Amino acid sequence: MKKVLMIVSWYTSKNESLTKGIFHYEQALALKKNCGIDVAIYYPFDENIKNDFEKEITDDHIVVYRSSYRRSLITRWRQYANAYKAIKSDFDFDIIHCQCAFQAGLVALFYKKKYGVRYCLTEHCPPQAMMLCMPFMHLLLDKIYENSYMLTTVSPYMQIELNRIFRKKTFQTIYNGVSIAEITSNYNFNNDNWNVAIASLFYSKTIKGYQYLLPAIAKFNEQSDKKIMLHIIGDGVYKEYYQEFARKLGLGSYIFFYGQLKKNDLYGIMRKMDFCVSASIFESAGVFIEESMMLGKPVLVTESGGGNSLVNDRTAIVVEKESVEALYRGLIKIINQIESYSEDYIKNYAYKNFSMAATTKSYEQIYNM
Repeated sequence: MKKVLMIVSWYTSKNESLTKGIFHYEQALALKKNCGIDVAIYYPFDENIKNDFEKEITDDHIVVYRSSYRRSLITRWRQYANAYKAIKSDFDFDIIHCQCAFQAGLVALFYKKKYGVRYCLTEHCPPQAMMLCMPFMHLLLDKIYENSYMLTTVSPYMQIELNRIFRKKTFQTIYNGVSIAEITSNYNFNNDNWNVAIASLFYSKTIKGYQYLLPAIAKFNEQSDKKIMLHIIGDGVYKEYYQEFARKLGLGSYIFFYGQLKKNDLYGIMRKMDFCVSASIFESAGVFIEESMMLGKPVLVTESGGGNSLVNDRTAIVVEKESVEALYRGLIKIINQIESYSEDYIKNYAYKNFSMAATTKSYEQIYNM
């Protein structure tokens, strides 16, 4: 059985409910189930653990290794070396799959130079967040990419942009895989209104575009007898800020903040929606957009780069980003043509492109190179 160590740049810290980096966990499970590949996860930046290195085995029998985050560079690299020896002894992996050049790619590069282990790399970070205005960062990323035997990214937009910025490298697209299990959660909503969902973590005040989406919905509801009810799934430091923002806009009875939900509950809500929306300023891709289409829902998407590169004109309406007026017009347009969307077509399009079974087979081929 092929063994892969997945080094991740972000993940849920110890003793917290699995939310951050859940995609990596689901991918590890799917690789084991679909391809017979044993994947262990290594998160080198866990500020919740006191020891330099810890191991856990989840209920799904996925091994997760963690290192504590150290401020001192000397201590940090010594710690990574000790972690490598412990992991290699415990889980004799064949290759490394690192998720993002910064920071997981730094660890993978260190392991290659010191121990000769090969790594492939999937880039999730959009160029807007790469700090490329700093020459040192561009050189560092270039070095990390150069030493990877295969470079993938998660959307056509990212592939085009990274091939343009790093001209000597070649990226290919493998979408973030999505698997929709049987949905047992049952939600019912008032069909006299338009029910719309968005899911994202409130880790930033601006990136997800709520500052434009909520006023657009307020404007729509002021001018329409049939109102939009917005269902927001996700948690984070700015959730309370946007709850207050919604109240000030007079949207208190039209917006529901669910916080973080398990996938079964998320999908239970999404399948009852009329459509879904992504209002981001920039995205590398958009798992929520993929999930929406897997459930047969049309999507209103802003020109965020990665997000709008996932859809076509039979699955979505694409509008200008950072614009209340564009989102308002988009809401009107998608509602006016809601009956023209084919649920079967949207599902088939999504399964063909984003199913976890398809993406794991692509990674199996890379691991066997």
